[in-house]
Amino acid sequence: MTDSLQDRTESDALVVRGGEVRTLTRTTRVRSLTVADGGSLTAPEGHHLTVTVDGVETGSKLLSTYATTTAVAPGTYRGDVVVTVTEDHPASVMDAPFHLRQAVYVDADGVVDAKSVPSAVRGGTYDGRSARGVTVTSTGEAFNGFYIAGGEYELTDATFDFDGNGRSDFSAQGAAVVAKGPTTRLTIDGATIRTRGAVRAGVVADDGARVVVKNSVITTTDGTLPDDYEDVLGPGMMTVPWPLGLSGNVRSVVTLGDLTRATYVACSVTSSNWGVLASDAVGSSTMLGNLDVPLRLSAVNVDAVITGKDGYGAYADVNAVDTFLGTRFTGVTYGLVLSGGSVTLGDSTHAQVAQLDADLETGLSDEEIAALPERASVIESRRFGALLHQFPGSVLSVTGGTRISSAGTVFLNKGVKADITVDGSGGARLEAGNGVLFQFMDSDDPIINSGDFDDVRAVYAPPTGPARRDPEWDVTEVHDDDSVARFTDIDLRGDFYNGARAGRNIALTFTRTSLHGVISASVAEHRVAAIGPEQYRELGEVDNTAAPAVNNGVIVTLGTGSSWTVTGTSHLTGLVLDADATLTAGTVTVDGVPTEPKPGTSYHGAIEITTA
Repeated sequence: MTDSLQDRTESDALVVRGGEVRTLTRTTRVRSLTVADGGSLTAPEGHHLTVTVDGVETGSKLLSTYATTTAVAPGTYRGDVVVTVTEDHPASVMDAPFHLRQAVYVDADGVVDAKSVPSAVRGGTYDGRSARGVTVTSTGEAFNGFYIAGGEYELTDATFDFDGNGRSDFSAQGAAVVAKGPTTRLTIDGATIRTRGAVRAGVVADDGARVVVKNSVITTTDGTLPDDYEDVLGPGMMTVPWPLGLSGNVRSVVTLGDLTRATYVACSVTSSNWGVLASDAVGSSTMLGNLDVPLRLSAVNVDAVITGKDGYGAYADVNAVDTFLGTRFTGVTYGLVLSGGSVTLGDSTHAQVAQLDADLETGLSDEEIAALPERASVIESRRFGALLHQFPGSVLSVTGGTRISSAGTVFLNKGVKADITVDGSGGARLEAGNGVLFQFMDSDDPIINSGDFDDVRAVYAPPTGPARRDPEWDVTEVHDDDSVARFTDIDLRGDFYNGARAGRNIALTFTRTSLHGVISASVAEHRVAAIGPEQYRELGEVDNTAAPAVNNGVIVTLGTGSSWTVTGTSHLTGLVLDADATLTAGTVTVDGVPTEPKPGTSYHGAIEITTA
């Protein structure tokens, strides 16, 4: 539909009575609109209606809790009332259909009038290539602000203020700003984005789009879920999956699909719960990310904040490659969650930022880079530093002056292959409030363990009794599926445990590193007998008792210049000492035989080390 607004006098009113169905075929302006209970104001097939009052989108209501189309809610609307008829804008996630509406739809040819609601844009100016100083306000449900689906676009000094639920941030239905498609290049500078509502994301990048967000403030706040909403997994979910150990129903920014690149520079990004910076393999054009064409999420000098009780700073899904330079994560449950993705934490030195700019083609000028303060990345977590779970292959690199401080465990690995590297040569520090720097354990995700992804209220029952030895599993060797961690040039104070019952070893290598703590196989026990949705915060919470390895080997390499002061009985299955490594301990036995460890020697078997 490309009809312009139809002007009417101030006395004109549009009334839809109870039991009446009225279809508008063109955009209409009135001073008063009344839709009585039982009445219906509709658009022709293949079209949708959007109501604005004095430039504010309002009155849109999802047809039902799980519907993906909106209707005009009953009520009386007075003022400058515009009812806009727009063509359907379909989206699909995992074959699930969604129907989007937006204030401005742009493709490679410019603004698409037939899919836009110009009366929802106040102030400023905009055209098919840029917008400056505009404001979009929405108090209805599932309405988007700017949707860029092709070409280059610049959005400068814009304000978005949305209050009401979205429907799906996988489809971007309800997000303030969306960039989609491999030909899309979007730059956002100086934006203020505020949303309040379930899955009402601030910015969504999808399907190969390139997005750069600078000097912006993005704040998202949980909404009120419909009374009949029940947890689901998949494209229609409106809450974080509780087996992640979190609560909440909104993520601030979401990067989706293959080859998508989103970079945030000098921004404040805040969410009440769930998550701040999300990179998710599931997109509107893909079900699971292609590892050969990763998506990229990056943040430079970004403050990522959780203001509620549960949420992550950043999530790296299976094909995500995330880089955080000078980024500060505060108020979080997990600073990072890795599910097969790759994350680098480092400093925002001008050289590092320039290299990131070159790699991602963000278009930052030399002046912009030079103006950025150089700072270290920081994680200040109320529970865990980083969670590694679900998909194998996660890679985490901690560099520069990064500081990770957590009230609980720093690195929590729930039974997956992973590679962690911590380089302390630039001053990196790890601080564990509970004294555990590294915890390896079996997955306690009840849905993953059950294998039934429709059973969203599954309960995890921790195993009882001792683990049974698997005669086929070699606890003294490093396997392809084991978890490895390397620490270089750092002073570590804390413990490392492998509490897995299934066949999983950990391999720890220390180079020019001083360690005071325990490194041991363990019996890891949850604090409760069963964990369901109401006990979600017990997930990942275990107490360790050091014990000889059963299927949970621990292989330690004290490399050059390293020292380990043993602070409690430790059980290993492999110990490699470099020629200048130092082990400070009491007694050492290998397969029950007292042994005097010698530098430049390797030991394998049941190794018990006591304190001095």
